[in-house]
Amino acid sequence: MFLDNRQVAMDSVLEALADSIDYFQDNIERLRPSLRDALKPHYTERLKQMRKLQELARAHLKMLPRDADVERDDFLWLWSRLKALWVTIAKC
Repeated sequence: MFLDNRQVAMDSVLEALADSIDYFQDNIERLRPSLRDALKPHYTERLKQMRKLQELARAHLKMLPRDADVERDDFLWLWSRLKALWVTIAKC
């Protein structure tokens, strides 16, 4: 699927937000407890805003979930079909 300019820009924003949240999660233990406590509300708010922005982007820009999410769903669907086939073969 090709994205138009608006979708590309929004995808870049969502990616930057996700990266900043991942960075915070990866490094939270390195922070002083007082700094961690001070930043935690901002982190929580940013996470809420990112989820809301994702919902709005899907609704108004017709953006689909990120490729990694889609690939994971496809893999899980394929895995469930293979397990069902295996059960069917085992019964024969």
